[in-house]
Amino acid sequence: PCRTRFGRIASMFRPQVTDNPAINALRFGERYLALSETPMAYEFDPATLETLGVLYENPDAFATAHPHEGPGGEMLNLSTKFGPRSVQSFFSMTAGELAPQKIGGVRRQRPTYQHSFGLTDRWLILTEFPFSVNPLDILRTGRPFIENFAWQPEQGTRIVLVACARSLPSPSSRRASVVTTVLPRCTTMPVQRTGPVFAVIARVKFAFSPSVVPRGPASATETKAA
Repeated sequence: PCRTRFGRIASMFRPQVTDNPAINALRFGERYLALSETPMAYEFDPATLETLGVLYENPDAFATAHPHEGPGGEMLNLSTKFGPRSVQSFFSMTAGELAPQKIGGVRRQRPTYQHSFGLTDRWLILTEFPFSVNPLDILRTGRPFIENFAWQPEQGTRIVLVACARSLPSPSSRRASVVTTVLPRCTTMPVQRTGPVFAVIARVKFAFSPSVVPRGPASATETKAA
């Protein structure tokens, strides 16, 4: 009974949303998808535009409609789970398996609205503008979903960098103990860092922290705009 009760409470944070994927259309592998910020991604026939059905569901209630393509053709995207412990997570998925795998993220009391995210060879970039929501407001106000978000400029803008590269030992012809660091393109492999790096760009300080993540979410480092 308790488990059922907690399940009901958790389900309250998954509001009923539209199944109309009217924001973005893209090719993923050999399939064509229509996306919105809702949990379901629909496959369609590119010749007739006929809907073929739900191809996959996001790992959380909401995800951006603007995923990126990784170097191996995998899809990289950002999802949001609202609740007492809200989480915004990056996930990866291949066209062959269609099984989203979370690769890193952050917990937030007031998650911010996310329309898209940034990607480099080494980092997944989450920019948290001060447009956020108290998840409880989604339950108690009765207002449309987006109207529960509030603009709070005094909170500033936070930039979160989730590491998505790894350090690999490289053999040396000089002596066996010499190891060089090789940083490949963005991948979902475990993360290893050799030391902290600091940089100030346009009055924003980025702290790239050393970390070792054997399995599970990638490491994240945060900075706040001055």
